[in-house]
Amino acid sequence: MRLLKKSFPFVVGLVSYFAVKAMFFDTVAAKEVDPSQLEQALLQTEQGEIFQLVKSEFPVEFQAFIQELAAVANQKHANKRQRSLAVQSKSGEFTAGLRRKHAHYLQQAPAQLLRALQMSKLELILTTQNDPALCTRIASHGPAGFTESELNERRVGILAETSVLFFKSMVAGRDHPAQRARATQEDYAAVLTEWGEQPDVTSGMYEALMQNDPTSDEFCASMTSFQRFAASLKGLSAERVLADLSAEADSN
Repeated sequence: MRLLKKSFPFVVGLVSYFAVKAMFFDTVAAKEVDPSQLEQALLQTEQGEIFQLVKSEFPVEFQAFIQELAAVANQKHANKRQRSLAVQSKSGEFTAGLRRKHAHYLQQAPAQLLRALQMSKLELILTTQNDPALCTRIASHGPAGFTESELNERRVGILAETSVLFFKSMVAGRDHPAQRARATQEDYAAVLTEWGEQPDVTSGMYEALMQNDPTSDEFCASMTSFQRFAASLKGLSAERVLADLSAEADSN
């Protein structure tokens, strides 16, 4: 179930990278920027929605981040590229820290948001279906498996939407927590058994998922099928599994 587990951390960092990259190469050309200028530039990028959400829901952390980001941006760098890389690194540290600190709220996120997160992951892996090797790589490593050249507009758009959805899910779990117990081994077994009984699932696909075997010819089909199944899961047992996997993956 690696695809189910491994998507979110890279999603958040990736969106931060593209927004900051766009900001520094296209928006902020000045040699020095002050925090307010930096904040406005972030909020006006194509991925500004995620930063607006963070600013609204995590205001203290966001303002501290802006101050730190400005300090990094205004340090002496060899060239614009080095400045961009430094800002990328600081942005990644911020989003990773925010994720680790608040990911436990996914345990109490509403079921419909958990399913929506899985649907966004399905949309991403469906963009790889005409390239079995790429599909296998993304199924194994999540979005971190993409090279920069493979991150086309469609994929970046899906990741940006997923990032926003991820933070909304954390906030919902924090502010309006669903009363939900942790998933048990029985819950996991029930989910896997139900998936294995789906008409499209072959014994080879089931084995590939259970063994997490990317060398299997059926690995891509297996992970795609399971992700489609995960996006439609309903029932208390299934919801506990989705919540548990999401919170576990993103607290690391």
